Amino acid sequence: MNPMPSSSDLIFPMASFNQRVDKRPRSVKYEKYAEILWKYGGLLPAGKTLGDVITLATKDYSVPAYDVKEANTKVKVFQHNGYKGLFTISNTGFKAGGEVPFNLAWKPGTGNDNILHVVDWELGKVWEMGAVTYNEPWNLFDSPWGWLGRWAMGPNGKAGFEWGNPNHIGVGGIQHYSNLWTGTDINPKPSEKMILGRGCGLPGASLIVRAERVRAALKRGDQDIGHALPMSISTTMHDTDSSGPGFFVPPATRVEWGKGTAWANRCTGGVPLNKDSIPQGLTIAIEPTFDVPTHLDKMGFSGAKRATAEILLNTAKRRGIILGAETGCGASALIQTDGLINPTTAKVWAELGVVDTGGGYPSSDLLKNCLQHDPATGKLNYYVVEPPTIGT
Repeated sequence: MNPMPSSSDLIFPMASFNQRVDKRPRSVKYEKYAEILWKYGGLLPAGKTLGDVITLATKDYSVPAYDVKEANTKVKVFQHNGYKGLFTISNTGFKAGGEVPFNLAWKPGTGNDNILHVVDWELGKVWEMGAVTYNEPWNLFDSPWGWLGRWAMGPNGKAGFEWGNPNHIGVGGIQHYSNLWTGTDINPKPSEKMILGRGCGLPGASLIVRAERVRAALKRGDQDIGHALPMSISTTMHDTDSSGPGFFVPPATRVEWGKGTAWANRCTGGVPLNKDSIPQGLTIAIEPTFDVPTHLDKMGFSGAKRATAEILLNTAKRRGIILGAETGCGASALIQTDGLINPTTAKVWAELGVVDTGGGYPSSDLLKNCLQHDPATGKLNYYVVEPPTIGT
């Protein structure tokens, strides 16, 4: 009898972003983007050199995932008024006022996104929520004239929002799906199709670096964590500009800042033209010849932290880094983890040498300087991988 799935298992195990990329051809068509990434892929202002700014999101912009078994109530979810003009509350059929198993002690990730996931690991169900807030009824109340009748109520009012009800929480958006263990982008059956998620369109849970996954891989003696690393950058392509149209490549499923979006204003530091930007979904990998132990010596890593950094670096060699998993502004070149905000997860990360030392990005340097450029020869230590072939 097979054991029940758990939080250390590989999410979407048959998906393209879980394949080995060191077995895939190098891309000729997209190879120029390796250099473009180095020149323009760094922090704000958009267009600053990439350099050594690669950061693990351990608190700010982390994605805490809470086990549904720890839920002790249910909350009703309503959309913030400020998001209603940007997008619907969900593209998975979840409606305002819908219920989610919850625990009001749970906290979302810090930073601007305030993301929180609730996961039923055994059944493969996920509720992905962004811009999560508690006790902010003024952001949800949309029916000042509701006393005139239902016709005068906003969406939240019609869905039963009650001012002062602690079990009525706010979100920017929420996605709910139930195929965490069976979903795929490679010739999927109808039940296996993955949702259109945030960022480049992949499900939010798919690429997050999870403490339980890293710990299990290290205990087994695996060479990598089994899936690609997701990197947010500020210089993702967008809708057509003076240099031409933006585009994406698999495994991405969309241009995040495409037609109809205010792409020119997305980052206060400015947005490069498409010719200096990266197509979302592009995968890079560190060269097989990159000497990981020597690099770790230079970084001064030892003990558990060194072991964790090593397996992540080998993951970047064997599974690759997917660029533009999301568009970042204040936190570009950022790799999301499930982080230190969930106490259960924080204990596991502590075993792995990642601890809360204060600030928004504690213990976030495990991949610092992993992408390199030789100033004498101009040679990069990473390359662009041919995109995967996927179905529809």
